[in-house]
Amino acid sequence: MDKRVLLAITLCMVVYLVFMMLTPQPNKGKSMPQTKKEVTGQPNKIDNSKAENKEQLHQDYNLPTVELKEMTLGNDLYGATFSNRGASLKTLILKGYKDYKKEKELILLSSAEENPAHFVLRAVGNSVDLGKVNWEIRNSDGKSIEFSCLLPNGLEIRKSFTISTNTYNINLTLSIKNKLSTPVKSTFELTAFAGLQQDSPYREEAYLQGFIGTKPSDYAVEYVNPANIKDGVMTVKYKDTVWQGIKNRYFTGVVIPQDNSLIDSYSFNLVKEHQGIAVNNGGKDVIRNNVSCGFKTVEIEFQPGADNVYGFNIYTGPIHYSELEEQKSGLLLLLDYAGFDFIGFTILGILNFFFNIFRNYGVAILLTTFLIRLLLFPLTKKGQVSMYKLQRIQPKLLALKEQYKNDKQKFAQEQMRMFKEYGVNPLGGCLPMLIQLPVWFGMYSVCDISIDFRQAHFMSWMNDLSEPDRLAQLPFSILGTSDLNLLPIIMVIVSIVQMLMQPASPDPQARTQQRMMLFMWPIMGMLFYGLAAGLSLYFITNSVLAIAEQRIIKKYFIKA
Repeated sequence: MDKRVLLAITLCMVVYLVFMMLTPQPNKGKSMPQTKKEVTGQPNKIDNSKAENKEQLHQDYNLPTVELKEMTLGNDLYGATFSNRGASLKTLILKGYKDYKKEKELILLSSAEENPAHFVLRAVGNSVDLGKVNWEIRNSDGKSIEFSCLLPNGLEIRKSFTISTNTYNINLTLSIKNKLSTPVKSTFELTAFAGLQQDSPYREEAYLQGFIGTKPSDYAVEYVNPANIKDGVMTVKYKDTVWQGIKNRYFTGVVIPQDNSLIDSYSFNLVKEHQGIAVNNGGKDVIRNNVSCGFKTVEIEFQPGADNVYGFNIYTGPIHYSELEEQKSGLLLLLDYAGFDFIGFTILGILNFFFNIFRNYGVAILLTTFLIRLLLFPLTKKGQVSMYKLQRIQPKLLALKEQYKNDKQKFAQEQMRMFKEYGVNPLGGCLPMLIQLPVWFGMYSVCDISIDFRQAHFMSWMNDLSEPDRLAQLPFSILGTSDLNLLPIIMVIVSIVQMLMQPASPDPQARTQQRMMLFMWPIMGMLFYGLAAGLSLYFITNSVLAIAEQRIIKKYFIKA
């Protein structure tokens, strides 16, 4: 195989890896068409100028004064706190997951006085802001809660939330009844999720996205990158939309309307959250980008005495294979393995097989990498044997090239004759490598986004395979961090050793290319210095096994 071809393939792998490291996972769909509208101030931020005196607020709206109340419902998987202020979901805690510091249960959804709550309904053009008033609590039995509010235009709205038994689902039911003797037309807006709480600061903005699920024939997903939300808001219209939500690296919130004809448009808002003053930020206010999502209904005409009922299924939980598959709504697409889904799910199954035996995902990565190298060994052997054969006849090829330097056609003919004589396949080293690339990318994607590695302990100081290994804290900053990450350093050293063990080419140009690749690895080490421990462990194991394969093939399969 031409050394330039090998170099090109290697560079392509490196560029692809850097691209995946520095950007969110590639999306399966096209970019969303959007309609922009001007917004003033902070999107979705509640104006509390009147909220200080709730009694006065209710008098202004000509509504009965209702005491502010909160109630927590839940199951074994989550606890949800509801407030009658806006008949909203205020906080949702996942009981089976710890926060970033591994101290408390993970808060997935939250709201403060200055931030909006979740599932707040607003009647467009109505004088009453339903998100600010206290609704009446009509019923609560420990597994469900119902709120009600009567608008001045005669519409009585009831919102009920029902907790599922053993899943991460909540059922939302909206019942709207016209209490007047004449028809009433109205349009509503629902802020489904006001944003996800930060899980980990590690590359958070690379994973934070909004999304729309569509089903023209098969399920598909379209992503919204916060960086692409212009003027603070993005509005999209899809007639085949079946769900909407937001996600970070490991968790998601999804709302699934039972009747999609009710929805006129979906929206995503860029929310700027103030994190307070940070000493290491020069005393400046730290701003965190978040994304909220919601939708606007079509104009609905409510007939006198008619009770219109609308249902929504809500999923708030982990982006986990078994949980998403159970939803049966195409949500498994949120577990996106960069276009290598079949390979990714297969590798994930193997990893979980080993985990169920050894109860350690670090060991599972080691054994899965070994198994993959073992299965691909015939291809690796074929490629390396072909490369060694090509190297042996390299002096003869150079002499042939010099002999026919003025006759390229004759040189090509003689070159192919020599390949046939010595049993050399010029593509023998290239094709096996190309076949292995999908497996390589699939393994990378699994280690990068699978929630199984979140806070997964391996050994010693490596107590979270989803984060850099952070052996120690340095008294100075290196590559933008004070963390001493040992695994990326080991990865670079092992990769350099692997390259040094490759036989030197007699071709001066090829030797120059080999030296270029040798000096390239320290640069790659700087780019990969913040790599998650699970990924570093995979690369180190893969390189060590490649070195072992190289020695075995050279000793037992290449004739002297």
